[in-house]
Amino acid sequence: VEHYVIQSEINPRTEDLDADVSVRFRALEDETRYLRFELHNDLQLGDVQDDAGAFVPASRDDKFSVRVTLPEAMAKDQVKTLRFRYHGRLTGKEESPVWGITFAAIHNDFAYLLYPSRWFPINGYTADRYTADMKITVPAGYRVVASGLETVDDSVPDKVTYSFQFNQPSFPGSIAVVQGDPQKVESQGVTTSLYFRGDKAEMAGAYGEEMGRVMTFLTGAFGLAPQRDLTVVETEDGTPNGYTAPGLLFLAPDSIEEPVNSRLLVNQVARQLTYAPCWQLRCFDSPVGGRRFPPDQQVGSAAARRGTGIRSATRSGSPTDFKNS
Repeated sequence: VEHYVIQSEINPRTEDLDADVSVRFRALEDETRYLRFELHNDLQLGDVQDDAGAFVPASRDDKFSVRVTLPEAMAKDQVKTLRFRYHGRLTGKEESPVWGITFAAIHNDFAYLLYPSRWFPINGYTADRYTADMKITVPAGYRVVASGLETVDDSVPDKVTYSFQFNQPSFPGSIAVVQGDPQKVESQGVTTSLYFRGDKAEMAGAYGEEMGRVMTFLTGAFGLAPQRDLTVVETEDGTPNGYTAPGLLFLAPDSIEEPVNSRLLVNQVARQLTYAPCWQLRCFDSPVGGRRFPPDQQVGSAAARRGTGIRSATRSGSPTDFKNS
């Protein structure tokens, strides 16, 4: 997969979404005809169309998977686009693609749809880096948080459409729907936007201060992150303690505590470095095949060991952490 165009309307009041997603992909082998895309079980597939607008046979063939049969086989390196239309209700109580961990839920006052939930069709999970253009429509009074360059269109009465353009091949597509403005905290030249709810809002200042210290240390030790100013969103119980997407951190309520969970922040901010091209970083040698790759968990672990009084954290991750799920 090389590029997504995602158009979706999310209605927190009815806890559902409608989506129209175009996927541009390249065949890796000759005679490519049968394709499999991962898609959340509770999203009902409407139809699939090809570049010419012709309908393509598609069906569910097992859990969280859609099988697509192309009318003609593709040659190696040939590029095609498929358009998926689907809808569904995601309350957070459905079976998750990653057993026991919730990655998607739409509630009346907030929502989050993370990459591992397969809320959009995925092929090459955690392997294919892609670019994306997203248009997410929500009722007036809500806002969308996502990776990429943001523009806003409120020309339609009672609705707002947030557009995001992400041109660096990576793992965009994790989003949140929130209400109100974020608390912005500046620390050591780093501005962090935090969407914490209820009593957790009192911890925004402390977490923003620590984010500045963590980002300053990591960029000094390992090189520049793709995005210095990050956005932090509170999710809910049952989600990972921490999850990282380009420019975004998602934290479960139990991870927002006093004193600040410094080790969790180090691990999550360190994973932001994995979204940068290797030439921007002081990359490590891979023990497999002598390849070079950006620091991921090694960075977080090394940085955490240099701190004092840092507490342990579990069930945290970035896309690569759920590769074997």
